[in-house]
Amino acid sequence: MKLRLLALALLLSFPITAAHAQTDKLIQIIIDNSSALRNPEQGAAAYGGILVFKARELQGVAGRNAKVHIVTTHNPRTIYDGEARRLFGSLQSLVAPQIKHQPEGCNQLGEAIERVRAHIARHAAKEVEIYVISSLIPTGAPCKNLRIKLPQPVPPNVDYQSLLQPQTTLLQFFWADRQQENVWAKAIEASGMLERIRNQGVDYAIRGEDSTRQYIADRINQ
Repeated sequence: MKLRLLALALLLSFPITAAHAQTDKLIQIIIDNSSALRNPEQGAAAYGGILVFKARELQGVAGRNAKVHIVTTHNPRTIYDGEARRLFGSLQSLVAPQIKHQPEGCNQLGEAIERVRAHIARHAAKEVEIYVISSLIPTGAPCKNLRIKLPQPVPPNVDYQSLLQPQTTLLQFFWADRQQENVWAKAIEASGMLERIRNQGVDYAIRGEDSTRQYIADRINQ
């Protein structure tokens, strides 16, 4: 009995806090399931493919002591919060139903990025990988009858620079609208963020629809 009490006392002597959960790698995936997603059927197939490839990879050594969050841009929610190795088994039953394209949904990309930033702040991860699968056409909310002229400047409430944290090792954008791909690339460079990305050695890319398709094709052929 004394031994059990001593063991319990030792356990309680170590501070445990949910605010800074320990993990080696944190993987953040933002999925645009809004009305702003260009070519939504093909876009859904693209982010489905990227998710499958990543989830398979995480079943191996890459998923050891790693955590994944998946955040939607329509009515931003964290629809997956779990161990990386369990992601593949959750894709069909848990993830897929919650990332369906919403034909009238708003693209609240700024709020989705804020969720990602909060996730990173709560985890003392050594590495952070961020995947943003979006048209990069934020609408905000409400967005009914909203008309957006492209190219659209990056709205001031979309804090894309917060995605570059000291722990960020990968930052990749997929399925960007052709015009928005250029707008965001220029904004990232003009803000000085591109220089910081290079200095930090971050694996960085912005891919439009064609280059996203090529990325998936390359993974299939590996």
